[in-house]
Amino acid sequence: MDKSKYNDIYVRLATDNITDPSEVKKIVLSYGVSEEEANMIVNVVQQYEKSNVFDARKLSEVNFRKICNELLLVYDISPSTKALIANSGFVVEQEDNAMLVLCYIDHNAGISFELIALARRSKDGETVIGHTNTSAGIKFRIDSFDGKVEVVPGTLKLTKDMVTKVTAVADGYKVSESVNEIRMLKKIDHLRAPGFPDDLLVVLAAEGIRPEGVWCRVEDTDEENKVIKMKMLNEPRGRFGKHIGDIVDVRLAVLDDGDYWAYIVLE
Repeated sequence: MDKSKYNDIYVRLATDNITDPSEVKKIVLSYGVSEEEANMIVNVVQQYEKSNVFDARKLSEVNFRKICNELLLVYDISPSTKALIANSGFVVEQEDNAMLVLCYIDHNAGISFELIALARRSKDGETVIGHTNTSAGIKFRIDSFDGKVEVVPGTLKLTKDMVTKVTAVADGYKVSESVNEIRMLKKIDHLRAPGFPDDLLVVLAAEGIRPEGVWCRVEDTDEENKVIKMKMLNEPRGRFGKHIGDIVDVRLAVLDDGDYWAYIVLE
């Protein structure tokens, strides 16, 4: 297949926002390509969608490292989201159908999104950044808004006001090196609460009491004693002598199958 035909196909798929595999294949075959070439393009579209385009209502299912500390473009935003933005003090144009947000981790509130600017995204994928507001702010929590989400390429040009806003938010939610170190531990990702990377499921155990799971939030690490200092987020049912809000020493262990788990053993 010649290069121009490839370009025509991808432009058509992007313009009409066609991602369903059967529809993609139907469109591709209409250009007179072979079955093998059509299947290849279907696979490319699927892989791109899986790796780069996310459902805003299901972001808690996405590996947080793909979106956190990144500028994201949320497009096909709902009328209610536009109304909320307008009521917060931003100028919203009729053509605006997207928003530029900074994704960050709020240590207490989990994965969050700060509105940086409104935007317009055309059917062929072209993006025009709209108004910002240096004196107004609006935050969204994870899975709380509609739309499709993509990581913004580094080539996107921001105004000075937008850069200032991004920097202020990033600086305002910095955490200690200890907390950040635990965020980077991929081997315990299965213990994290969806949308709350700093909250881990921990097994609480003591002699004569049935073990139970409690949610705890990473606060610090103690390298000398090889423990993670964590705050208990819910009250245990058993009489462990530990309560919600207490700081506890959590250790990591490896099970026979290679999985890691976090535990607290009380005397």
